[in-house]
Amino acid sequence: MVVVVVGSKNKTKVDAVRAIVTELNVFEGQEVTVEGVEVESLVSAQPMGRKETIEGAMNRAKAVLEARPDCKYAIGLEAGLDSNLLSHSEGPSFFLATWAVVLDRDQPEKFGIGSSPNFPVSTKIVEESTKGTEEISAVVDRIAGKSGS
Repeated sequence: MVVVVVGSKNKTKVDAVRAIVTELNVFEGQEVTVEGVEVESLVSAQPMGRKETIEGAMNRAKAVLEARPDCKYAIGLEAGLDSNLLSHSEGPSFFLATWAVVLDRDQPEKFGIGSSPNFPVSTKIVEESTKGTEEISAVVDRIAGKSGS
C-alpha cells in the first residue's frame, strides 16, 4: 500500500490530493491511502511572496516525513500572496497562488514542486488577512458567512 500524507488537516487540501491521486491513477492500480496530518509551516499565517510560500510548503512536507514514518510521499501545500505582479499600477494589487512540494521518503533530496494559477484577491481581504493571524481562507469564510469558501 502506498501512503500519501498531506501536511494539513484542511479537508479541501486533503480531498484535492486524494482526487488527483485517484483520478489520474498516479500509482497505476496500487492500493493508495491519502491522509492529512497537522504540521507547522514555520512561516507567517499568511505568507507574502513566492519565496515564503514555497518555504512553507517545503517545511510542511519535511515535517510530514518526521511525523509519519509510514508515509511514502509527503505533500506540503501552502497558499500565499504576491503583491502587484503587473508592471503598472492599474488592476489588482495582490494575487493568491498555492504552491505544492512533494517529497519521496526514499529520495528526500529530490522533490517535485509546482503552483496553481495566480488569482487576483481584493484589497479588503488582503488587509484583513495581513493585519492578524488569519489565513485568506478564514477571512473569506468570515466575510462570506460560511465555511469552506
